Amino acid sequence: MQAQIKRRGKAGIFSRGWRSAIAFAILLASCSAFRDQDTPSGIREDGKDFSIENAIALESKGDFLAALKNYQRLTNISLDPELAQEAELGCVRCLAKMGKYSSALAMLQPMQENPRSNSECRSFALAGEILIRMGRYADAESMLEISLSSPEMKNFEDAHWIPAACANLGTAYMKNNKFAQSQTLYFRAYEIFEKNGDRKSAEECRMIVETIEKYQKDKLKIKDPK
Repeated sequence: MQAQIKRRGKAGIFSRGWRSAIAFAILLASCSAFRDQDTPSGIREDGKDFSIENAIALESKGDFLAALKNYQRLTNISLDPELAQEAELGCVRCLAKMGKYSSALAMLQPMQENPRSNSECRSFALAGEILIRMGRYADAESMLEISLSSPEMKNFEDAHWIPAACANLGTAYMKNNKFAQSQTLYFRAYEIFEKNGDRKSAEECRMIVETIEKYQKDKLKIKDPK
């Protein structure tokens, strides 16, 4: 059986009186991005650099069209299944960053209903990030929950995509007014980013955790003015 990404109803929105209290957290949350690193080497042909490293460099510089062409070339000429899969995910990322969300999601189909491998879970995480960009927070929440709940997670719990997936799930929870869950996921992302030495991302997550905590405390004070 295959899991398809379906549109759901609109997620709840923040009450007018509390939008400003968490605006900063939402702004930081929107900065969360899927980061890729430590990928396998690619191929050079006719003097042209079609390596995965070059594709990632182009993507990092913001030249998404050139990176997309490089990734597409790799998917066609690579005999290494791992490299071809890496290039395909690169295509998905570039399409999403170019605003071609439907095309990006289509490349991820079909998706296994119960992902078990690192690459399968990673595909769900990427789908979740794209759905966040589309404002489909309920669908994003489902995709990201699946990506982080695989029974095989213990075999790749140190994968580089996991802290960003945690932060993105925190964003989806926040947009769906699930503040306690959001705080938990952002704290998890903070711990992993800190462990991995990504101080900038860790600090962003820490500030969001503190903002959500303050929001919840202030909300309780209004409910119980005593």
